[in-house]
Amino acid sequence: AEAAGAAGVAGVAPGDPAGQAAFQFTLGKVLAAEGSFPEALSAFEEAEKLAPKDVYVRLERAELLGRLGSIARQPRARADYLGRAVEEVSKARELAPGNPDVLRGVGEIYLALSEQDPKAMAIAQEAYEGLRRQAPSDLQVMVTLGRIYLEEGQAARAPGVFRELVSYTPNNAMVYSLL
Repeated sequence: AEAAGAAGVAGVAPGDPAGQAAFQFTLGKVLAAEGSFPEALSAFEEAEKLAPKDVYVRLERAELLGRLGSIARQPRARADYLGRAVEEVSKARELAPGNPDVLRGVGEIYLALSEQDPKAMAIAQEAYEGLRRQAPSDLQVMVTLGRIYLEEGQAARAPGVFRELVSYTPNNAMVYSLL
């Protein structure tokens, strides 16, 4: 009732689930930016209930859970947050498997998870390879993928990534130094 009342204040009709979901989504983003993480998670959860097939609601919640997992000090809390992030990002990927925003979320969450589960690196690598096919000029994606290859003992694959990136950003000193 409180959420519906707040949604009404924001100009969303109480009987409009899509509008209420959008309100809860926006509220979650604002609360997360302010550092009110439990409240942000609750708002994203409410948005998910109202719009269960909205990829971005699931993705934002997954990314927030991933950030919380990355900053958690206790190993059990870290594992819990990252596990929940994996569940959410997996649902987002089921809804939109080729969406670049989803692939980026998958990559980031599985990279964080790889610190405690080395098998997660393969999924992160797969996501970044998908992004490479979609956006080979994306500096962040390509550098991350190249570094994954280097860290995973696939150093022979890294120069190809960096050479491709140099072709898109020919004056980038950092890319040349990686190459």
